[in-house]
Amino acid sequence: MSNNYLERQYTISVSNVNAEFDITLKHVFELLQDIATEHADMLGFGWNALHNEGKVFVLSKMCVEFCGKIALNDTITLATWPVLPNRFFCDREFVGKDANGNVVLKATSRWCLLDLKQRNIINPSNIEHLYGGPYLEQTSGASAASEKLIADSSYTHCYDKTIRWSDLDMNKHVNNTNYPLYAMDCADSDNAFIPIKRVEVQYHSEAHCGDVLSLYSNQSDGCLRVVGKIADKVCFTAKIIF
Repeated sequence: MSNNYLERQYTISVSNVNAEFDITLKHVFELLQDIATEHADMLGFGWNALHNEGKVFVLSKMCVEFCGKIALNDTITLATWPVLPNRFFCDREFVGKDANGNVVLKATSRWCLLDLKQRNIINPSNIEHLYGGPYLEQTSGASAASEKLIADSSYTHCYDKTIRWSDLDMNKHVNNTNYPLYAMDCADSDNAFIPIKRVEVQYHSEAHCGDVLSLYSNQSDGCLRVVGKIADKVCFTAKIIF
């Protein structure tokens, strides 16, 4: 297959599972981040290439659906590919299969291209000279539709998280893989280790070292809904379906 499609194998180690020996949500997001980063570099629009032009991709949304169990010592084959961008967003698709070829996860990520100097969203056509396709037409089957979450009176304050240096990535803001971890820390004891069916994380604004992130949660109807705010500004929202 052409280079607009990338496959990699990963074995789940003891550092990447929870108390039930299942893969952690944070590690799922780490694997998706790693393969997407590698593929973007291969296609010519990776972090270094974009920074040389004063641009960067920022993650707007990640939706992951689980179709099977992923546990300690399992080997999964993860595939990814970008789809044709529109005026504002670039989507990337993912499919994960177990050693028997069964689909165990599907995911869709949505990205915005940002001008670093102006700090505004720009049209993906601005990097067509780096990579202009061809793009694959198939999708993973993971819907990018997500619920709009607002921390109304049905939400309760769960905890405050002060952002530290260890939370940051090479863009000097909180790495996107940490937000599912912050959300799962809002789960009550009955839901903490129940298998997850789907997760939706929307990224609204950056969090930096020293910021205090306040987490508000609503747990009902088999869902954990989380809104993270810095002062009165929404930083991220997450919906986890068990």
